[in-house]
Amino acid sequence: MKRIGFLALFVCLLAGAAFAAGKEDRQPPRPRMLFVFAPDADNKPLQAQYDRLQKTSDDLEDGDILTVYVIGDRSVKVPGPDAHTEPAANLRKLYHVDADAFRMVLVGKDGWQKMRWNEPTDVHQVLMHASEMPTGKKEEPPR
Repeated sequence: MKRIGFLALFVCLLAGAAFAAGKEDRQPPRPRMLFVFAPDADNKPLQAQYDRLQKTSDDLEDGDILTVYVIGDRSVKVPGPDAHTEPAANLRKLYHVDADAFRMVLVGKDGWQKMRWNEPTDVHQVLMHASEMPTGKKEEPPR
């Protein structure tokens, strides 16, 4: 009888540890991000792209894409579950963008670059590439 009680206690402890580990592993999903790099706020390609993005912001939101502007040397708040402020120079280095260049970089939920553009681009092109990205594992519903 003691063996059965010990075995039941052991199984309960294992199940509790597995449940606790599962809770820690479940983090909010990282969003897709569209980084728009420009040397300064007066950059004509930046202004053209900004106008395009403003007209179709609902489409980007429906596509689960957050837009992050990296302008000049300003620090940027990077959204997501690991939200933090990042110097523009670090983002430029990470995505290989020169300080005097206009670039758009689409980043997947895994944090890796999926597509880049050197000039203002139609939002539907961005959405087309985003829809081709894998979405990752489905999240388990909370217990």
